[in-house]
Amino acid sequence: ELAGPRIKEIKVLEETTNSASIEVITVNAEGATYTYEYRLTGSEEEWIKVETEDEKSNTCIINELTEGETYDIRVTVTTNDGSVTRKTSVHLGELPEGTITFESEWVGDGTATTTINTSEEGYTLQYQVVGGEGAIVDTAWQIATSGQTIEGLHHNETVYGRLFDGINESKDYGSIAIKDE
Repeated sequence: ELAGPRIKEIKVLEETTNSASIEVITVNAEGATYTYEYRLTGSEEEWIKVETEDEKSNTCIINELTEGETYDIRVTVTTNDGSVTRKTSVHLGELPEGTITFESEWVGDGTATTTINTSEEGYTLQYQVVGGEGAIVDTAWQIATSGQTIEGLHHNETVYGRLFDGINESKDYGSIAIKDE
């Protein structure tokens, strides 16, 4: 049996234009203290510690953030048996225009292709194809690389793209409707 605390997951419960609410799911963390820190993604600045009312709480609201920015959130869980640290990222607000782009063309056999691209680094790009009046299915996302071509698309299908950091996904999607006009 592994001793010491483990962080199974860091969930982003809610985002506003200037805050993020998170929950930490742990194992072997009875009586643990939680330290929450954040900084802009890609920044070399020092981590900013979040002052909390209860250092034993596995939830935290991080305020005074800026809409449109992406933040790294670092959580350290400490018990008498040791400590563990894990990070996640959160983007506040809608995806900036041009974060996920598509380029489509008809092949000539009644199908189309589209190339999916992203300007963001440090995330996994995911896509899914939805036909007609269908809806996005949470379990149907497929991993893509920026510049990947998606083939075999038909009239009235929509290709959706999102960013994923391994735990949380972007709340907004990039999309392109396939239309044979």
